[in-house]
Amino acid sequence: MSLGESTNEGIPGAASPQGEGETAHVAGAFRLLRLMVSGSSADVYEAEHVRLGRRFAVKILRAHADATARARFRREWRIMAALESEHVADVVDSGVLADGRPYFAMEYLRGRDLRRLLVDEGPLSIPRAVGLIEQACRGVAAGHRAGIVHRDLKPANLFVVQRSDGRDVCKVLDFGVAKVGQSDVTSTGALVGTIKYMPPEQRVDSAAVTPQADVYALGAILYECLTGVAPQFAGGPDDTVLDVSNAAPVSGTQRREIPRALEAILRCALAHDPARRYRHAGELERALRDFLRAPGGEAAAEPTGAETTVTLDDTPDARAARRNASRFLGVLGGTAFGIALGGALPSRERGNPGAPGHHFS
Repeated sequence: MSLGESTNEGIPGAASPQGEGETAHVAGAFRLLRLMVSGSSADVYEAEHVRLGRRFAVKILRAHADATARARFRREWRIMAALESEHVADVVDSGVLADGRPYFAMEYLRGRDLRRLLVDEGPLSIPRAVGLIEQACRGVAAGHRAGIVHRDLKPANLFVVQRSDGRDVCKVLDFGVAKVGQSDVTSTGALVGTIKYMPPEQRVDSAAVTPQADVYALGAILYECLTGVAPQFAGGPDDTVLDVSNAAPVSGTQRREIPRALEAILRCALAHDPARRYRHAGELERALRDFLRAPGGEAAAEPTGAETTVTLDDTPDARAARRNASRFLGVLGGTAFGIALGGALPSRERGNPGAPGHHFS
């Protein structure tokens, strides 16, 4: 669910903030300006802070949302608030409306989601495609360090902000169906996510996925950025779950200028067997960064995650990230959250989770 100024195209009622009884103000702090995105269980509005005069994106749960949607909504803002990364949309406030519906406010992003960017521009240049996904990996890696698997990475959930200096900054959005540690609101065997970008194991049981499911999705998005199409399974896009589980992704469109080193990275990220993929987004980010830094962009890209098991990093940085997430997320699953956050959330120090010393392996 995108948060920027270009996302209201084709949405009925986008010019008006009124809907389901919303007033023009939220909790006395935000004035709703327009509907940007209308989702199945929540709506996102462009809003102005009444005292600061700054623009924010305010996400409000719909009145008809069921208990599962409410739990995921609450989980989403707590996850986003807990993650410390320039490449995750920043949550600045949260609360409950007078009618009992929760909301949270995020930074307002000016730009386009990656889905719209690909529609508008087609396949991207190799440096731009790799650079954007490398940044997305940093945001996802912040989650992986905290034991969080996104489970619904796709171009529509990656937002490309263009800074005043012309530099692209990629932000990860929508953690609504994320899995946190061993706790989940998803039933065993249920399907969660977007089929086009799901690895085989997620199509069988979305509740049992590991960070390597996100690695696959990031690889699939990179493949689409380079070729213009998402990777297809050998049996075609209409394969049943069982057929897909026994098939390997094959190229739908060839692009001859893709260097062998980048092809090797893609093959590792899109491996059928999760044990043969990069173990987490930090490893994929490191491979992509090395590729960009190598002379001619032809870095050696050995699949460092091959024949490995998924383990959480035990460095001080990783332990601190998990503790921070635990404090914000509280007790998950069938019990209530252990910590309630009221008012504005404190600002976060911005670090680069992909910088030397922050990788976990």
